[in-house]
Amino acid sequence: MKKKLSKAFSAPRDLTNNGVIPFIEFVLLPAGVLKYGHPEFRVERTRDGLEPLVYTDARQLEQDYLNDVVSVHTGPSPQCGPTINC
Repeated sequence: MKKKLSKAFSAPRDLTNNGVIPFIEFVLLPAGVLKYGHPEFRVERTRDGLEPLVYTDARQLEQDYLNDVVSVHTGPSPQCGPTINC
């Protein structure tokens, strides 16, 4: 999965040609039920000393992506592969 995501195309502020946002919507958000008891996806921002962004709805994630609140960086990251930043 890490290999596929690291090769996924993710144009900034473009939802039509984006493989990462649908992955979050259909895999990671529903998987949040296992950890949080309800659909949830978090963007941790501890590096910047900020509270995490918490998404329980894919539409809000999409809006934040379009408004450049969060961005997806594909390509390998030393820790986890592609990253989602804000």
